[in-house]
Amino acid sequence: MDPSTSFVADYYCVNHIFAATILGSRLSNILARMHQGRPLTQYALDFLRQQDLPGLFPLACGEITHEAYIAGLDSVYLARNQAAKAAHQAKQSEQQALEAHYRSCRITYPAPKAAPKLDWEADRILRRKREREASEAVLKAQRARQAELKAQREYNSKLAAVAYQARAISPDYRVPTAHDIAHHFELEHIAAALCLPTSDILEALFRGRPLTDEELGHLKHSAPDDLYRLASGHLTFAAYIGPARAAAAEFAARKASEVAAEAARASPAKATPNTSR
Repeated sequence: MDPSTSFVADYYCVNHIFAATILGSRLSNILARMHQGRPLTQYALDFLRQQDLPGLFPLACGEITHEAYIAGLDSVYLARNQAAKAAHQAKQSEQQALEAHYRSCRITYPAPKAAPKLDWEADRILRRKREREASEAVLKAQRARQAELKAQREYNSKLAAVAYQARAISPDYRVPTAHDIAHHFELEHIAAALCLPTSDILEALFRGRPLTDEELGHLKHSAPDDLYRLASGHLTFAAYIGPARAAAAEFAARKASEVAAEAARASPAKATPNTSR
């Protein structure tokens, strides 16, 4: 088992799940992306939802913290994980012992003579080649990431459009107001969400219309970070809505506390009765 795969499986307490410990398996790839803090596609989230892995899907959606996830696992589940971890470690120790044994049995051959040093021109050419390859690798990774974000944006738009069309054919359908749409995104507590141009951008997201570069730029600089991440393809709606709902609830609680404190300050103090005659 690959050490990095074992580390990630142990982090999520799934050492006893065979697929989680196999490098390159669908489950281990998903766990690796979660551990790196990278967003999951809707297909990955759907896959997790179908697995019998307690608490892992809410964790992937951002609905619970890692500490809450670990605390929610029962003792039997954790015991199975620890047993599998111990078995993996024992097997790894055995493999290392065998490797050390065979290394000691190898025939030691004389070290080859050092190759002559490259001249200055050859060294310069080689250095430029490596720099060019490194730049090309960076550009390739950037293009791959951009393609991944574009695909996620298109998928998010498609899901939003399907949901909107389903609402539109409902008998009791009514055209949503700016406040309705802001509520859908848990942003009614943000005044800018009810005003142009943010309200128009939210309506586009609500209907599944792709955003222009200018609209994405506006969200990047003038909207909550998670809303921009949703619009740009860094988040799915399922991953976005949990934290957004929590932020809205926190704002409402803070506002209620401020109102209560203001009311307490504004109420007249009760007069102290005069006991003197």
